This record gives sequence, structure tokens and C-alpha cells, in this order.
Amino acid sequence: MKVLSFEDLKSFEQRPAVSIGMFDGVHKGHLLLIEQLIQEAKDLNTCSMVITFNCHPRQVITNNINEVSILQTSSQRLESLSKSGVDYLVILHFTKEIAMLEASEFLDLVIEKINPQSLLLGYDNRFGKKGSSEFDDILHKGEYKNIKVKRTQACIWHNEKEISSTQIRKALERGEIADANQMLGYQYSIEGKVVNGYKIGRNLGFPTANIETSSNKLIPKEGVYAIICKIENKFHKAVLFIGQRTTFNIEGISIEAHIFDFNQEIYSSDIEIIFIDYIREQQKFNTVEELTNAINKDCENAKKILQNK
Repeated sequence: MKVLSFEDLKSFEQRPAVSIGMFDGVHKGHLLLIEQLIQEAKDLNTCSMVITFNCHPRQVITNNINEVSILQTSSQRLESLSKSGVDYLVILHFTKEIAMLEASEFLDLVIEKINPQSLLLGYDNRFGKKGSSEFDDILHKGEYKNIKVKRTQACIWHNEKEISSTQIRKALERGEIADANQMLGYQYSIEGKVVNGYKIGRNLGFPTANIETSSNKLIPKEGVYAIICKIENKFHKAVLFIGQRTTFNIEGISIEAHIFDFNQEIYSSDIEIIFIDYIREQQKFNTVEELTNAINKDCENAKKILQNK
């Protein structure tokens, strides 16, 4: 796969088969669409191309980077798309000016740079100025200036719902990690850095790695999880807590992992948290003893979940 900048393109010699979208999460539904795109390119005797954006369009439209909690960072999305088999990946810098374009104006921009033979879109994907009916008109006609325009009719279902980035976000927000991972086709993860904390866990006999995240990636529901930690390319089983330390009346959301059979110094280290399953909701305990007993049980449950990992 070759990665190109949309803005830097002057012209594209081949007339490729193209799909356009955010592709956040590069989940099973996205991969099915890309499979169809690759087959379309073969049928047309040309190459396949995905046009994606440098950031989520809603972040630009609302001028708020936190408007959408994303499933993958740009680098993670690029890596996933690079494994999809598509020939070209084109990164388009999304701006407010692009957001204001009518569907035809946006397609004219694509034609000027790429001049595709066909445009294949996801079953729920659309582009063009919000509130405009022009996109639907083009889709109904099935063509625009010698370009075939169509939506895929295929989608993948999970628990009677069509797999989409939105459904995956909702599952993570409900703590339904197993369902989210099934829809993604891989295990959801967040990345961060190990920072100093209050050392409450250490004092209770459960030293934790306190994790600070800097991206606007989605943090799953508050509670306790069975996880795998990746530190310096090594994997470690662990239990993770996300939430407020209500037992100690400490404000603010904490993300901290107790790594099993681990005693290394890892402050300032990069860490990846790979979510395997949800154990329980966050709760406030009346005594430190109650909290300690709960943590012991959490560790036992996490080890059972992770025994074959």
C-alpha cells in the first residue's frame, strides 16, 4: 500500500475504484467494504484507493477535539488500513471549507485530483453539506460525471445490530468489552504513559501503574477490567481500574493497572492497555478492608479470564 497526501496530488494516472470515509476503528464492517472495493477494482482492471481524513469531521465542524471519542489514533488507523490489501491510501486534511461543500462540489474536487471510475461507500456513509439533499440525488442516479456511485448493500451483524463505529463506541461506553472486540475483530486498546500516583494500591499490597492518556481516544466505562499490558514489547497480565477513588474521596478519573507477578520500575514508560473483559462496576467501600477483599476477588477473576491468554 502506498500512502499519499490528497493536497499534494496533482493528478492520478489510473482511474481507480475509490471509497471515502473516516474508517474509525477499521472494524469488520470496514474490512468487508474494502474487500468489495478491491474486487470492484479487479473487475474494472484498475487499482483500489481509500480516501480518509486526518481527523474526525465532527471535530472540525464543532471546533472541539473532544466532540468524538475515537476508536483509533491516526497511526493505529493507518496501520490497520495498511493490512487491508488496498493499493492506495490517500489522507485528506479535513477543514471547515470542505465541510461546507455540496456533494457535487466535493466530488468535483476528487475528480480534479483522482478522477475515479467508481465510488463505493459504506451502507451508512454520506458526504456533502449537512442538510443538503444533493448526495441522495447523486446516489439515486448512481453516477456523477462518468463515475459510478453506489453504496454497499452488505454489512455484518452482531447481536441483531449492524456493526458500525457508533455501535462499537456504545458497547465500550457500556463496558461490553467482549462485544466491542467481536465487532472490531481485534482487542480494543488505549495507550498512555505511567505516571506517579497516590500510591494507595501499593499501601494496600497491590502496587499499580497509574496511566495518563493524552489522545482523545474513547476510555471505556468506569469499572474493573481484565487486561493485558504491553510494556517495551512485552505482554503482562493485569487487572485495571477506571474511575474515581470514592473510598478515599479523591476526585478525578484514575486509570491504574495492577500487573501480576511484576516488580519493575516503569515510571515514564509508554504502556498499552489491551482490554479483554469487564469484571465489575465501580463502587464505594465503607472500609479499607472491604476494598482490599474486593481487589483480591478482582485479581482472582482477572486471572481466571486471562488464564488462556
